[in-house]
Amino acid sequence: MIKLDTKRILIPLDFSTTAAKAIKHGALMAKHSNGELFLLYVRRKDSALNLAPSTAELRQIAADSESYKRLMEDTAQRIRNQYDIPVKVLVTVGGRISEIMNVAEKRKIGLIVMGTEGSDSVSNLFSGSNSHRVVSKSEIPVMTIRTDFKKEGYTTILLPIDLSEHTRQKVNVAIQIAKMHTAKIQLLGLLSQSQESSRTKLLAFLKQIEKRIKADEIPVSSEVIQTNDAITRTLIYAKQKKADIIITMTDQQAGSSAFLSKSYDHALVDESAIPVLSIPPEIHEENIEPASIGGLW
Repeated sequence: MIKLDTKRILIPLDFSTTAAKAIKHGALMAKHSNGELFLLYVRRKDSALNLAPSTAELRQIAADSESYKRLMEDTAQRIRNQYDIPVKVLVTVGGRISEIMNVAEKRKIGLIVMGTEGSDSVSNLFSGSNSHRVVSKSEIPVMTIRTDFKKEGYTTILLPIDLSEHTRQKVNVAIQIAKMHTAKIQLLGLLSQSQESSRTKLLAFLKQIEKRIKADEIPVSSEVIQTNDAITRTLIYAKQKKADIIITMTDQQAGSSAFLSKSYDHALVDESAIPVLSIPPEIHEENIEPASIGGLW
């Protein structure tokens, strides 16, 4: 069973406004779970001059690291003052994506929260491609943030459900967040135009998921949409329902000619104006779902 661990949350920063957008989301998650934040700044390898730096160059590198730490510490202190949570500052040198993964593993991080410029990006850490590289390489959930936090917390969680193998593994995470923020869950069943024969199966999935959510006394409703442009329809639906966050599995498929080179999750990370929480599927024997409808929970 997938469970969201918000006791140790990692936020990669680069002193940009894009990166800063993730702080409120991560801080609020940590506060609700009595967790702590880790702020990470990764100095690129090419900023370390050459492979055999001189003594003077090594001193400059050390001085630069201290400067970055001071800047990060100022940010950390503001977060501590505002949210009353522990915040640690980390500065490393290396490849940005690999260092995020390394720190997440070494520090036993449960959630990565990072800003993204999505499809409007320039070439930096928070470009859409880099953000999704983190999502696709991460073995833990990653929340990507594209716009400023307009309110504290989440009130409506959008949960797209399709016929992907692991689509239902995200339900328990949605329930966790709903309980944490007293939110409701909106289920969106997605069928392509060629999947009409699978409508009964999808409706059965949705009915079971609704039953599971209602067991925790969480408000829930569902709707099925048949479309060959799942991304656009999902984003329109999210706006119509005033969703605050979309939770998706990293192996969900787009089924849209406009995004043939991208997974559904990748396209959401690029295009969504609201936060996207990407959940990597658990793949081990006890989680392999049977072909029949029964025994899903």
